[in-house]
Amino acid sequence: MNFWENVEFELEKQGKYKKELAAAVGINASNFDKGKARNSIPAADKALKIAGFLGVPLENLLGLTDNATVKKTKNPQFICEFEKTLTNLSEEDASHLLYIAKRLAHFKTVLK
Repeated sequence: MNFWENVEFELEKQGKYKKELAAAVGINASNFDKGKARNSIPAADKALKIAGFLGVPLENLLGLTDNATVKKTKNPQFICEFEKTLTNLSEEDASHLLYIAKRLAHFKTVLK
């Protein structure tokens, strides 16, 4: 994913909006879509402000870190939605879901 796609992924994950980002870092909201279409990266000071607003290392937005979860799926929006859902579960419900996921993974390897 390019810089702006990574920014978009983080915005979705955090439930934030492009307009909020634009206002916080002093860019025009249309620059977001233009940058994404051009596959460009903003100036260093703006890129750092964007990373700061999102609370993530700049390396994540630049695609310099290994984010295995995103790379393994062709649908990062699914991961975002799944993560949001998990945060709304009680600890007990999350524990049950983890158990189910582990059992599913186990059966998948057994059936191969």
